[in-house]
Amino acid sequence: MFKRKPTEKVIFPISAMIDCTFLLLIYFISVCSLHKQESDLLMQLPSLSSGLSSEIPDEQLIEVKPDNSVWINDMCITTNPMNDTALSGLLQKFNEICQAGKIPAMVTISANAACSHQTVISVLDACAIAGITNVTFTEDE
Repeated sequence: MFKRKPTEKVIFPISAMIDCTFLLLIYFISVCSLHKQESDLLMQLPSLSSGLSSEIPDEQLIEVKPDNSVWINDMCITTNPMNDTALSGLLQKFNEICQAGKIPAMVTISANAACSHQTVISVLDACAIAGITNVTFTEDE
């Protein structure tokens, strides 16, 4: 009947394939450049508030001077805190930014011994209006 022809063995040059593989590997390593990860880039994202700086500390230092003027972080806010809403408005913005950043809003009040007690109470009222509950007192130097 039919006889099969003997099949020839196919010899595949494996050493040449390994050489080609290493040449391709060396080529891609030399051509490819490594990129920085996105977390390593120095960038700042925009803040939620447009009018304030994005570098707001998590604690505000409120000083009440002997002349009853109120200073926040060495910036005079008001000379009459009982009639002015600038202090409570600024503290409300500070509280909103802290809530957006999920950090507690803290206020430290440093009142001079010569200032009136009503001025300190007005500062505490402004903190209450702003919704800030973490309020501490420190000694005036």
